[in-house]
Amino acid sequence: MACGKKISYPISPPRPKKALGVTLEDDIFDLIEDETTGKMNKVNKYTWLNENQMKVEMIDFGASVIAMELPDKKGNVDDVVLGFNDFVQYYQKPSYYIGSTIGRVANRVANAAFTIRDKTFRLDANISPHQLNGGSKGFDRALWSSRIEDKRVVMSHHSPDNDAGYPGDVIVNAFFELTDDNEFVLEYRAYSTKPTWVNLTNQIYFNLAGHDTGATEMLNHVVSINAEYIWEANRLMIPTGHRIPIEESPFDLRQPRLLKQVFAKNPDMVGFDHNYCITTGEYQQDSFIARVTHPASGRILELYSNQPTVQFYTGNKLPVAPENYKGDPKKLDTLVGKSLKNYNKHGGFCLSPQFYPDAPNHKDRVPHFLLNPGDIYYNTMRYKFFIQK
Repeated sequence: MACGKKISYPISPPRPKKALGVTLEDDIFDLIEDETTGKMNKVNKYTWLNENQMKVEMIDFGASVIAMELPDKKGNVDDVVLGFNDFVQYYQKPSYYIGSTIGRVANRVANAAFTIRDKTFRLDANISPHQLNGGSKGFDRALWSSRIEDKRVVMSHHSPDNDAGYPGDVIVNAFFELTDDNEFVLEYRAYSTKPTWVNLTNQIYFNLAGHDTGATEMLNHVVSINAEYIWEANRLMIPTGHRIPIEESPFDLRQPRLLKQVFAKNPDMVGFDHNYCITTGEYQQDSFIARVTHPASGRILELYSNQPTVQFYTGNKLPVAPENYKGDPKKLDTLVGKSLKNYNKHGGFCLSPQFYPDAPNHKDRVPHFLLNPGDIYYNTMRYKFFIQK
């Protein structure tokens, strides 16, 4: 996509293929106390199951994906996303945004500030002096309202004017569905009462070998991303406003590359946490974003989206495994996931479609980004799974 083009969002997003053979059930995951009223509210869990033995579970706290089961080429079913059995682990910090919907603005905002029509807005600087993923109480920390609509789950969230410093009352409606074709479809729509900035995504941590197989198997994934450029960032991961070519660099994933080999050839490489500018002639519906294969299990993931970039992240900030930790043993951090498995560095990867990070601070280099009253923000992403026999 060429920078400088104005974005046109579709008014009525298309529905995915009707999920005839899919079941959808709801249950109570836990209870949470309202910080204002003291009232106990339900945290709902939703479970889809299709005829291919694919199962997806979500909760409406953070509009989060908590499980995704899929058979391998031998018929063995594994959960292929990181998550927690205990709600307390989602509620406590740090959660590492595992499986959560990210907003009001995903990724980083330089100096926690931006300007709209000559007015500067100061934001919640949760990674001082910058902001990350909407601030200390972003959408991942909210209990969304939710309901079942046919085979879809609809979740909604109201972000009030000045929430984390952002202007405008914003209403977000999110739609989630599992299809017969092993597609998990996410759609986000947002509306605002004032000109504002919205940039939503979801941070599902995948490991196609199984959520509990760790870095060893995560590095055995083969990854390709449909991008010739990355959105450059400095050492603090703050965007510079430049697109830089990735040809002949460690970040060139235009051809499928085994992550283990990429890391081995670049021993100083911490991992991927890079924003890839997707190669599309025009801003269009459902461009091909990425393909990830785990050869041993035969599981394949393809991602399609209407967003112009994708953040590829390899779990670099997850806790260091005890055998690799060289600091004070008393300061060793642990993150216990499902099946009482410790989640450690490089234990999962994320492919999170989104708009250009820090876009309002680079108005001369990226397309139109404002969400104005009467307009609709629209983001769709499809995670499609295959089994290679």
